[in-house]
Amino acid sequence: MSETRKKQSIIVGALTGTAGIFFTKALGLLYASPFQAMVGNEMIFYTSTYQIYEFLLTISLSGIPFAIATLVAKYLAKEDYKTALLVRKLSGYLLGCFGITIFVLVVLSSGTIAQYLGAGRDAIYIQKYQTSIILISFAVIAVPILSMFRGFYQGMKEMKAYAFSQVLEQFVRIVFLLGMGALMIYVFHKEQIWAVYFAIVSTSISAVAAIIYFQFFDQKHLTEMQQLSKKQEKEAQNTKDLLKEILYFAIPYFLISVIGNCSGMINLMFVNRSLQSFGYTAQQADIIYSIMNFNSYKLVSIPQILGPGFAIAIIPHITTALTLHDFDAIGVNIKKVYTSCSYIIYPIILLMILYAKEIYYVMYGAENLAYGADVLRWNLLVTCVWILMTLSSNILMALKLKRFNLIWNIFDVVMMLIFIGPVVSHFAYQGMYVFYIVLYTLFVLLATYLIKRNFNVAFKPIVRTITKSLFCLTGIVVVYFLFSILKIDWINYGRIVTMFGVGFICCMALVVYAVMSYWLKLPQEIFNFDLQKVKGMLKRS
Repeated sequence: MSETRKKQSIIVGALTGTAGIFFTKALGLLYASPFQAMVGNEMIFYTSTYQIYEFLLTISLSGIPFAIATLVAKYLAKEDYKTALLVRKLSGYLLGCFGITIFVLVVLSSGTIAQYLGAGRDAIYIQKYQTSIILISFAVIAVPILSMFRGFYQGMKEMKAYAFSQVLEQFVRIVFLLGMGALMIYVFHKEQIWAVYFAIVSTSISAVAAIIYFQFFDQKHLTEMQQLSKKQEKEAQNTKDLLKEILYFAIPYFLISVIGNCSGMINLMFVNRSLQSFGYTAQQADIIYSIMNFNSYKLVSIPQILGPGFAIAIIPHITTALTLHDFDAIGVNIKKVYTSCSYIIYPIILLMILYAKEIYYVMYGAENLAYGADVLRWNLLVTCVWILMTLSSNILMALKLKRFNLIWNIFDVVMMLIFIGPVVSHFAYQGMYVFYIVLYTLFVLLATYLIKRNFNVAFKPIVRTITKSLFCLTGIVVVYFLFSILKIDWINYGRIVTMFGVGFICCMALVVYAVMSYWLKLPQEIFNFDLQKVKGMLKRS
C-alpha cells in the first residue's frame, strides 16, 4: 500500500471523518424545518418508524463494521492482503444474510407491530403505521451492505471516502425526501402521509447511491490491493478461523450496541409519563419530550460530531499499534485524540450554552423558547462528558477491553430502569440530565483507570493539556460579559439579525480563545502548529 496512506495522521483522519459527519448533521439540521412544515401531524409516523429502524439496523449490522475496520487494519499492518480481502468478502455475505433475514421478519410482523404502536386508534391510523414499517424494512437490506464498504475503507484509513459517502448519502436522502414530498403534496395534492412515505423510502435510495459511489471507488483502490495480494506468497487465513475472528470482534460490539440502544426505549417508556408525575400537563410533557428528542437533538448533534469522528479514526491506528506491539504509539494516539477533541469542542459547547436562547430562537422561532433554551443548555452539559465517554468506549474496544464495555452497558441499562422514572418524577428533565452526567463521568474515570493499568498510558499530560484548554475558555466568558453590558435583547430584532449579531460575538470570542491558547502553546503541542513556519511558507509562495 502507499506510504501516504500508511502514515496518515490520526488527527487528519479524525478531522476528515468529522467533516463528513458535520456536513451530514448540518444538512439534517437544514431540512428539519421545511420537512416538519410539510408533514405536519403525520410526523409521528416518521419519528416512530425511524426509532424502530435504528434498533433493527443495530441488529442487522451485528457489530460487523467494527470487526471489518479492526481486522483490515490488523492484516494490512502484517501486509497480509489476501486475508484483508477475505475479511471484506466474508463480512459482505454475513451482512447481506442478516439484512435479508431482518427484512423478512419485519415485513411478516409489521401488522403486529403496527397494532401495538397504534393501540386504541382507527384502522387507517394502524394501516399508515404498517405501511411505514414495511417501507423502512427495505433499508435494512441496503444499509448493512453500505456499512461493509465503510468498515473496509475505515480499516484502510481511507477516511476521505468514508466521509464523502456520508455526505453523499445524506444529500441524496434530503433531495429525494423534500423533492418527492413537495411533488406529492403541492403538485399532486396528496395527503401529508405521502411525504412521510417518501421520506422513509429515501433512506434506502440514499444508501444505494452511496454503494454505487463505493463501486466506482473500488475500481482504483481495491485493484491496488488485489495486485498486491497476487504477489503475496503467504496464503490467506483459513476461512473458518477468520469467520470466528470476525464474530469474536463483532459479537461484543453488537451486544454493547443493542444494550446501548435500550436507553432510547427506556426514555420512551418512562420520561413522558414521569414529567406528568412531576407536575407538567400532558401537553407540556409532549412539548418538552419533543424538544429533547428532535429540536434540541438536532442542535446538539453539531458539537457531538467530534466524538464519533475521532472514534472512527482511532480504531485502525490503535489496532495497528497493538498488532505491532508499539505501546508508545498507543499512548501518543490516545493523547492526541483526547486533547485535540477537547481543544476543538469545548469552546463551541460553551458558546452554545451561553447563547442557547438565541440559537434556539434562530432555528425554531419564539414558540416554546423558554423550554427549548433550557433543554438545550442541559443537553450541551451532558455532551461535554458524552464526548469523552464515546472516545473512551471506542478506545477500550480497540484495545480488546470489550468485557468492561459490555458489563458497563448492562449496568447502565439497569440503573436507567431503576432510576430514570423516579428521578424525572422528582426533579423533572433537569434531574435526568444530571443523572446522565454522573453516569457518564463514572464511566470515563473507570475507563481511563483500565487503560492506564493495562497499557501504562500516562494520563497526567492529557489532563494537564485539557486543563489549559479549559483555562482558555475564560476568554470566551469575558467576551460574553463585555457584550452583555450592552444589554441587547437580540430576540427583539428578528431571527436574521440575531443570527449575524450573535455569530459576530461568537467569532470574536473564538479569536480570543485562539490567541490565549496559542500563548499557552496548545496548537503547537496538539497539532504541531507553528505560526512562524506558516508565515515563512506564505512569504515564499
